[in-house]
Amino acid sequence: MLESNNFGAMLRQWRDRTTPGQAGVRSIGRRRVPGLRREELGQLAGVSADYIKRLEQGQGHPSREVLEALAGLCGWAAMTTSISACSPATP
Repeated sequence: MLESNNFGAMLRQWRDRTTPGQAGVRSIGRRRVPGLRREELGQLAGVSADYIKRLEQGQGHPSREVLEALAGLCGWAAMTTSISACSPATP
């Protein structure tokens, strides 16, 4: 089971150190910080920026699909493997 605060901290750290170019996002406008905006990460993962914010704050329980999307984007291969191992087999 994921601890929300640890997951949120990891997500925020990854977002802070990943540039839009590294994530394949076209940077538009002036940026106050070099990392990805919540809106950009949310768009890549298929969720809202508000949901990303709640996850970073340790609120909410992401679904398997959201975890897989975020793990794939963030390059967390070990997490992707763990998610798959804990998931029931589909017929």
